[in-house]
Amino acid sequence: MKTITKTIVEEEGEITKSVSLSSYLEKIEVSLKEDSLELTCFEIDDYGEELLKYKASVSLDVFQKLEQAINNHLLAEK
Repeated sequence: MKTITKTIVEEEGEITKSVSLSSYLEKIEVSLKEDSLELTCFEIDDYGEELLKYKASVSLDVFQKLEQAINNHLLAEK
């Protein structure tokens, strides 16, 4: 079974929007903050504890440039 969870948190004036997909083996969470995008992956152990596998963060400016480059490449292929 897989579970999708969406959350919006406001903490100290900063809004974070998150989506997580979890199964009994792992949990993947994508968080959009005001200035960055974060990807976090957890492994779920036999006791249900979340063990951090990896975490990556990129500024929104860099992410938007990457997104534009991908879109330009896809348009050029057509």
